[in-house]
Amino acid sequence: MMSQRGCFYSNKIITVQESDKIQDAIEEAENKVVRILPNQYIVEVDCKNNPITVPDNCIIQAYGAELIFRFTNPDGYWYHQILKLQDIQTKIFGGKWWIDRANSVNEDARRLFYVNNSEIIIQDIQADNGSGRETFSVHNSKGTFLNCLFRPLQNVYTSNNYIRAESGSCIIVDSCEFDGFYHGQTILRMYTAVENNFDGYIPVIIKNSLFKHLRNGIYLVNWTSGKDSGILHVSNCEFIDFSSTWTDSGPICFKTYGVAGDGYCLKELTIENSVFRGGCNQTGQIGVRRYESGNTGIQRLILRNLAMYAEGEYTTAKYAIDFPEAGSGDSIIKIAEMSNIFCSSGYGSQAININNEIPIGKYDVTLES
Repeated sequence: MMSQRGCFYSNKIITVQESDKIQDAIEEAENKVVRILPNQYIVEVDCKNNPITVPDNCIIQAYGAELIFRFTNPDGYWYHQILKLQDIQTKIFGGKWWIDRANSVNEDARRLFYVNNSEIIIQDIQADNGSGRETFSVHNSKGTFLNCLFRPLQNVYTSNNYIRAESGSCIIVDSCEFDGFYHGQTILRMYTAVENNFDGYIPVIIKNSLFKHLRNGIYLVNWTSGKDSGILHVSNCEFIDFSSTWTDSGPICFKTYGVAGDGYCLKELTIENSVFRGGCNQTGQIGVRRYESGNTGIQRLILRNLAMYAEGEYTTAKYAIDFPEAGSGDSIIKIAEMSNIFCSSGYGSQAININNEIPIGKYDVTLES
C-alpha cells in the first residue's frame, strides 16, 4: 500500500456542468477539486480502452448530481472499469453513481470503480453497479466509506458486490446502508454487500450500518494464501431479510478454501452490539456456508451483545448461529465467546446449531421459549 500523504484542497477548482466534459475534467484534476454541479449527466465511456483515470490528490464533489455511465465499447469483460483509481489518494463526496447497462453498447459485465494501491475516502454517495460486477473493486488499498447508500438504481439486472476487498485491502465502513432491492420492488438485484477476500493480517471494520434484502451481507473468504488472515470487527449493525434460498449465503457468512492448517485460518473475528431479523431459510444468520463447511477455519470468534430474531418482513431464518461442522486438525472453528445473546423462537430449524466438537469459551445465550 502506498505511503500516507496529505490530501488537500487546492485553490484551483474545476466546475463541470456538461456530460461530455466530465472525463476530461477529472483526468486533468491532479491536486485540484472537481465540482460537478447538480444535474443529471449521461457519461459515455470506453471502459476497455479509455476508462476515466482519476489522478492523484483529486477531490470530486458531486452533491446533487446524478452520474449515469454507459459503456461504448463492445466485447467488454468483467475486469474493465468505468473509473480507474491507481496509485493515488482521492476523496469523492456526494452524487448518485451508476451504470446504465440497458442503454450501453452491449450487456457485458463491467466494474464501476476499480481501486488499486490507493487510499480513498468515499462519503455521502449513492451508488450501484447494474453491470453484473462490483460497484467498488478494491485491491491492496485502504478504502473508507462514510454515510453511503448502496441500492440498485436500475430494476433490470442483478449484480455481484457493492464492495469487494481483496489483495490485502483495509476497509472501513461506517454509517452506510446496503439494500439489494430496487426501490419499491421485491426482486433481489444485488447479491453481496461487502465481500472480503483476506490476504494477510489486515483489519476490516464495519460499524453503524444497515444490511437488508441481500444474498450475503458480509461475506468473508480466505483463498488459501498461506497467511494468517483476517481481523474483522462488526459492531452496531442491523441485518434484515436476507431474501435467499441458497446454501452459500447469509447475513454474515464465512468460507475458506483448501484449508491445510493454522496458517490458513480466519483469525480474529468480533461481532457485537448488532441485531438480526429474518434471514436465509437454508443457513444461519451468522455461520459458515453449508456446503464444504468443514473447510472453514476460524481461530478466535467472539459473538457479543446480539439480538437474533427468526422472522422478518419477507423471510424466516433457519438458524441464528450455524456451525454444523467442526473442521479438521488446526482448521477447527474456535468460539472464544458467545455472551449476552438473545434468540427468539420461530427459527425454521433451531436457533443454535453448533457441532459438539467446536470449543466454546464464555457462553451466555438466552433462548425464547
